[in-house]
Amino acid sequence: RRQRQMCIRDSYNIYAISEDSEGNIWMGTRGDGLKIGDTWYKTDLSNPFALSNSNIYSILRDKKDRMWVGTFGGGLELAESTEKGQYKFRRFFQGKKYGLRIVRVMAEDEKGMIWMGTSEGICIFHPDSLITNEDNYHLFSYTDGNFCSNEIRCLFRDSKAVSYTHL
Repeated sequence: RRQRQMCIRDSYNIYAISEDSEGNIWMGTRGDGLKIGDTWYKTDLSNPFALSNSNIYSILRDKKDRMWVGTFGGGLELAESTEKGQYKFRRFFQGKKYGLRIVRVMAEDEKGMIWMGTSEGICIFHPDSLITNEDNYHLFSYTDGNFCSNEIRCLFRDSKAVSYTHL
């Protein structure tokens, strides 16, 4: 496996790093958007396909090699490749509770379900189902009596299951 060196200016606050199926490095920052390879993506209120928020706290590559981007305040985004080799972003959880738009962490289990830690609790969905119908998810929260807090800041997947913690 080859090693890469990246030069990043000192003032970037990097919160998430992932790699896509083509070997491109994805870096999510606090406030500066998303860097894919050498291209930066940021919020553009006039463009409905731009990132909804430039605070990127989580990036996940699913079993079908789709790239999911969790934003702090803009919800979940699915990166979709365009004909020009760029990306547009499909937004999820826009009209939902504000806490669902604060995505802190994501993990995928052995069945392909994505667990998303938010400020509203844990949201669990199958990516294919969510893409078909954005209401196809399950939310487990303090309000439902499942947790002592809605703030889910850490998910861990071991060989048996996904675990969570409140920090």
